Amino acid sequence: MTNARYANPVLFVILAGVVGGSALIATTLLTRRGPMIFLPYAALTVAVALYLYWRRIDSFGIRFNASLGAFMIATIILQAYTIVIVNPAALHTPLWHKIWPLGVFLLIGSALGAVVAKVTPTSAESQS
Repeated sequence: MTNARYANPVLFVILAGVVGGSALIATTLLTRRGPMIFLPYAALTVAVALYLYWRRIDSFGIRFNASLGAFMIATIILQAYTIVIVNPAALHTPLWHKIWPLGVFLLIGSALGAVVAKVTPTSAESQS
């Protein structure tokens, strides 16, 4: 089996991000306990790690971007829901107030993406 067919997991990343974002929104609707928000993020991380484990993609960059991409798509969906539906008054705040949390989540997602990319095996590791 060659990796060329699976070298660009864009469709999976988008799907995982949308499902993860939907799970985050469901969590905010169904519970008021703050730490529960970590469960959809953990499930998303495990799902991406299992996908990358199963596909055995060689490139660290592709594995990193897949993990970070799914994490950020889910976060952006949650941020959009929070600003547009939950608190529409936030639309009238300066743009910086809406963007800086995404920067923080980009840092968190980058660290998480690096860990996921590092621990998922490649096809070269499975042959030895």
